[in-house]
Amino acid sequence: MKNISLLIVVLIGLTFYSTTCREEIPTNCEIGLCPPMYVYINVSNSNDTMYVGDTLELSAQVPERVYEFNRNGDTVWHNVVNFHEQAMDYALYFLGSNAEAVKADFPKVTIIKSEGGSYIDRTTFTTEYPYRFRYKIVFNTPGIYFFQTAYDNGYNLNGESYMRGAVLEWNVSIKNFELLRGRESSCQNCTVEDFIANDEADIYNYFPFVVIER
Repeated sequence: MKNISLLIVVLIGLTFYSTTCREEIPTNCEIGLCPPMYVYINVSNSNDTMYVGDTLELSAQVPERVYEFNRNGDTVWHNVVNFHEQAMDYALYFLGSNAEAVKADFPKVTIIKSEGGSYIDRTTFTTEYPYRFRYKIVFNTPGIYFFQTAYDNGYNLNGESYMRGAVLEWNVSIKNFELLRGRESSCQNCTVEDFIANDEADIYNYFPFVVIER
């Protein structure tokens, strides 16, 4: 996250959609280097292997309170009165036989909307409290898939606009980046090492997995 204000950095921890909301502060965060917003997207299956016919559920929810680090480094909490998504870039991609990635939509997958607004390949957060999204993906075609998120996301919080200030991270403890090996010639910065470095730096965040026949 490059354009972070050195005066006040607003940090929002969006937690997984569940029966309760957790409030977390990243422990590896330095003043002036923290992302203004962290969105943790929960996935119902974090394995690197899935099967044709499997259903994967994605979900996230805004907590009731968010926090910021002030100039003194103190943590200040605020209630979330109003939240509005402006631009959240997260999508599912399918890696073709020529190592080119295309967005995975029908017929490769079937997307079932549940909560939130609607785009072709994803849902957006609801516009009323509690701010959350949830939807399901059914895999119809075997192959290598990966979720990718980008850093240039925007939102409006309590009447203030924050652009290019959100990190969208997948709730996956282990990521098998070796599944993406072979994309080296398909785009810039597409080595496995580049994927890992971009993921760790929150420039892009990935969740690669393979879908196979039973």
